Amino acid sequence: MEKIISSSFRLLINRSIIFVTVLAVIFSSLGSSAFLPLARATVTPTVTSLITQATTAKASSTPRAALKVVIAVDAAETLTSLRVTATDSAATSFNPSTDLAALATDATSGIAIYNDAGATAGSFDATDAVVTLSSASAFSSGSTTLTLASAGAAGTYYIVFRTASATVNGHSFVITMPTNGIDMNANDPTLGVAVVTSAIAVDTVAPTVDINMTGPQNNSTNVPVSMFIHVGLSENLDQSTLTYGPSGNVNLTQNSNNVAASIRPFPNGFDVITSLPPTYTASSSFAKAASTSSAFYFMQGSNPIVPQGSYTTPVTGDVVFFQNQSFPPEVGVVTNATLTSGTFAVNDFNLFGGQQLIKFGTVAATGLQGASTALVVGDIVVANVSANPTGVKYNWHLVTAGNNVNDANLRLDGAAAAPTFVTSPSSRVSRITPTDTSAVNSSSQVVGTGGSGINLAVGDLLFANITANADNLNSYAWHLVTAAQNFTTDTAATTLRLDSNATAPTFAVSSQISQLATAATGAVTESATVFSAGNIAFAKTTANASSNGVYNFHLVSSGATGANSTSLRFDNSSADLLPSTTYILTTGTGVKDSAGNPLASASTLTFTTGGNSGTNNTPPSVQTTTPQPGSQTFPIGANISLQFSVAMSESGAGSVTSATNVGLFLNTNGNPSGSAIGSALSYASATNTLTINPTADLTASTDYVVTVASTTTSSTGAAVMGFRLYFRTASGAADTIKPTITGVFPGVNASSVALPVSDISIGFSEDIDGSTFTATNVVLRNVTDSTDVAGNITYNPQQRAAHFSPTAALIASKTYRVTIGTGSIGTTVKDISGNGLRGNGGVDNAVTAADALSSYAYTFGTSATADTVDPTVQFANADNFNVAITFSEGMKSGGGPSAADNITNYTLESPVGTTISLGGKAVTYDGPTMTAKISGLSLQNGVTFKLTASNVLQDLSGRSMSASANNTTQGTVANSSQTGGQLGPGSGQQQTGGQMGMTPIRVSPMTRAAGATSNYMVEMPVTTTIPVDGSIVLTFPTGFDVTSANKMTAGTESPSNGDINGPGAGAVTIGTVAVNVSARTVTVPIAGAATGANTFLRFDLKGIKNSTVPNSSGYTVDIKTKNDTGTILETLTSGDFFLGQAGTRTVTVTVFNDNGANPGGGGVANDNIKNGSEADVDNVTVFLFSPASGGQNGVTSSGQVQFTSIADGDYQLGLDPGSVAAAGNFIFNSMPQPVNVAGNVSKPYGLTAAPRLISGTITVLLLPKWMSSLQVRMDL
Repeated sequence: MEKIISSSFRLLINRSIIFVTVLAVIFSSLGSSAFLPLARATVTPTVTSLITQATTAKASSTPRAALKVVIAVDAAETLTSLRVTATDSAATSFNPSTDLAALATDATSGIAIYNDAGATAGSFDATDAVVTLSSASAFSSGSTTLTLASAGAAGTYYIVFRTASATVNGHSFVITMPTNGIDMNANDPTLGVAVVTSAIAVDTVAPTVDINMTGPQNNSTNVPVSMFIHVGLSENLDQSTLTYGPSGNVNLTQNSNNVAASIRPFPNGFDVITSLPPTYTASSSFAKAASTSSAFYFMQGSNPIVPQGSYTTPVTGDVVFFQNQSFPPEVGVVTNATLTSGTFAVNDFNLFGGQQLIKFGTVAATGLQGASTALVVGDIVVANVSANPTGVKYNWHLVTAGNNVNDANLRLDGAAAAPTFVTSPSSRVSRITPTDTSAVNSSSQVVGTGGSGINLAVGDLLFANITANADNLNSYAWHLVTAAQNFTTDTAATTLRLDSNATAPTFAVSSQISQLATAATGAVTESATVFSAGNIAFAKTTANASSNGVYNFHLVSSGATGANSTSLRFDNSSADLLPSTTYILTTGTGVKDSAGNPLASASTLTFTTGGNSGTNNTPPSVQTTTPQPGSQTFPIGANISLQFSVAMSESGAGSVTSATNVGLFLNTNGNPSGSAIGSALSYASATNTLTINPTADLTASTDYVVTVASTTTSSTGAAVMGFRLYFRTASGAADTIKPTITGVFPGVNASSVALPVSDISIGFSEDIDGSTFTATNVVLRNVTDSTDVAGNITYNPQQRAAHFSPTAALIASKTYRVTIGTGSIGTTVKDISGNGLRGNGGVDNAVTAADALSSYAYTFGTSATADTVDPTVQFANADNFNVAITFSEGMKSGGGPSAADNITNYTLESPVGTTISLGGKAVTYDGPTMTAKISGLSLQNGVTFKLTASNVLQDLSGRSMSASANNTTQGTVANSSQTGGQLGPGSGQQQTGGQMGMTPIRVSPMTRAAGATSNYMVEMPVTTTIPVDGSIVLTFPTGFDVTSANKMTAGTESPSNGDINGPGAGAVTIGTVAVNVSARTVTVPIAGAATGANTFLRFDLKGIKNSTVPNSSGYTVDIKTKNDTGTILETLTSGDFFLGQAGTRTVTVTVFNDNGANPGGGGVANDNIKNGSEADVDNVTVFLFSPASGGQNGVTSSGQVQFTSIADGDYQLGLDPGSVAAAGNFIFNSMPQPVNVAGNVSKPYGLTAAPRLISGTITVLLLPKWMSSLQVRMDL
């Protein structure tokens, strides 16, 4: 027995030793902390606030979740209680005991716990179950503990609040879970930080309709048919209550008939957009994108952004679709997710106004260009790439080679080289992992071997390069799989169909394809799929959507069930209202504010549309002609051209090419004589230009007239006002004289030319055939860097000038060469008789070659100071069908996201406060006038308008529009029958000869030489009074320099500037003149008194440098009058003024004391020759005048003044008596002295010291009283 026990004991000891030894090894390796007393394992709970932005709650509110608590525990751990506080957030006297419902154990409690047991997991809804509490606790210092009646299992819980019926309006509170707010049955977890909601403000006030923010106003008439009806409310809305239709809360009717429309919500209002459901290509299909969320973002000034919808927490790098108004949705990347207006950005631009944002898919990675963000072949990326492949904005791309963003081997869309990402601002690259991807081999087969296959199912979205049998061919684009194919071997498409095509597609060789699964798909005739506002659909629409005619992405702007539903709307697409029709909009009390308070009372808005249906019925007019009206030297072999203000009819009874409507006749006593002269009529619709080509040369020295009958119509049927063009042919044979360059801007050899340069002007000696200008024969080259500058070329026949408008900014401190004509013969630029250019041999700044065909070249240098000024909107003009917006400098063009000819960059209101639909409208940009023109509108004349330009717009230097008052302008819509559709600066209708004689509109240079600095006299009538602090804005043509422009000093320099309205009431003076050099504007502020209405103004300016391009056809100046808020009152166009060609002569005038310098001076007195030591006379004003070139003046220094660039001819020279008197006690001959300039001239002007003795006899003849005069005879 002892042995047995002993053996057992020894065995136990041995085993114990082994066990202890093992423990020792474990203890040694793990450390002593591994052997502390063990507790039940508890996973730290996750607590999040469900109220992340300031919100409101009404009295007796429905249960609303404030906090979300997710608890995971082991089987033995249960939830026992949750602790929260409800405290005042802004010293509003909030009291949880009175402002919240009484605490209870059930759903009536002011603070309750709900279990996420409802229909929608992960979010609080009405089907979630309240958790019964053991007792109704009380608040202590705002804190309460909610103890569960039964232990709570792992899961998701919500802290829910309800307000009391007697809660006080304006009280504000937050709900907080402290760090010790969760109690478990064994081990209480501690939160790392307390979780606090955003402020919840009590709102017990019923919302009302804000009539000041509603448009049109009730009982309005002449409402534009293309407007968006807007209803503004006194506070923010619960957008879910904005239901449209006869059974909804908002409805629009016309003659008791319901009008098809949809609603576009804003934070504190909504638009009613008359619209129709989308129509589709027959037998086509659709897909609804998966993983999308949407919200409406409203951005204004620097205000916080409160997204309304499900996409409320954007993250930098998110891929989104965004849409403004009814413009096509665009894809983009969130590049700044800060929810502050002016900071939040998509595609590196701060969004403005109201935008719908839809998050698309899940971004797997994002980073800036140049970073090592991981990419995989087949990834779908959104990035801003300028080359490889070519692009101008953020867009979809496919990774076809490489493994990260900064990999030199990275390839996108099959390009042969690495992509060039935009670096300023730095492009962000975001990638979405496809459902599957596969390569396409060199035989256009999808690679399916080696596990590389792809199973394309019906409804999948496919990003691929298709060369045949699909939409959007020959580039990487999205397609819809409409018949399936599973590629498991290398094979071409057989059963696969894309985009409803009847034939299998052909993939681009050696390409890549990637697939995204979708949430739903079907035929466009189906009626089961649920579409919600903010969904993204992919379909092939034919109307009532954007981007029709091909498969494309569309934003669901009004949800419905079924693709064929009449309630479904895409892209906020709009339709015009009917003209001359009365509508009634009803907004019911079912519309609620964000707190849940219903509208105080139902609202009814009645309005009647105007008669303008949108068809442009502007009466056409002849805008420019070749020859100029009244020309006396028209070449006998040249064609005649007429440029019309609008598009003209080319067929039917009103055709502009009908000999019945347009004819060339002999002119006898001002009337057409005999039969029309045989001519061929041709019309160029791109420029609205009619060319008349006589079948034989005209007769020399003969009067002709071109007639355009009133039966001629525009393309929309508007009749032209009868027009006649009178001219006379030149004497002698056909014109063989070669045209020359008369002047250029910037000038030859000009240095330090101020930036930006928005236009380069080239003046010609005679009429040029504008069709001969091309991108190859007018070239701007950066000589310093040996690169050409892209630009647009136009020809203005009225100015006889060509204009090259750069589409890229010129660079500081560079030398540029302008070349007109190609090569050494210059025959590519021709006059209207077909004669080629007589240039300067194509040599920079050379003397004109003697009658030789050649190109013309010259250079200029730019300033060292780069453009650092943001562009602004100078002004806008509007008529019934168009709006023209003039900028302060040259803007980007070409249709890119920041271009002035991108319609999405504008918002138009008319009347102010009522948005006009710009979707589908055209916009063009004119470089020389820096003006964008929106056409296709249907506005009502006499109504106010407001134009807002997006801060996305950029000038040529890439500087963005300032988001301030500088990007808006207001005015009144003019009658198109008066504007003729001409709205750009200086393009308005000019006065007739009779009007010019009675109440002239003149901006007249006193010196009419090209390139000279001149004083200007301004005369103009005003019908609307300009108040004090209002202004007159003069916009000069391209080439004029207003850097030194200023008002002339009243009294000493200008008799008018002391009171510019003359005999009118009050003394109207001029404040401090402001100039904008790049915009060429001079702003003359009104001071002293208002001008009064129906008065005439006259004032004088100085320091304006004329264009270096002569013009015998006439320059005009645009004139705007504005009130003290900047709203345009009137728009005028000055009469023509002319600039002659500058010469090469110098006239030097020497003013001296012609006293012989006695005594002992060695000079001869009074001989008008400066000799001996006769003294110079300084500070004398000298005038040089010519009837041809006007006058100019200078002030003597060291006794001299020089006039340069004087042309040959006869001049008059004189001195200002006042300045002579101030210079000393002199007498002189004040009569102007003739000067003939045929070379450089030196003119002495001797003054004689006073007094000067005059001797003789004075005879006085006295007459009777009844005669009222005294006769004096002087015999000297």
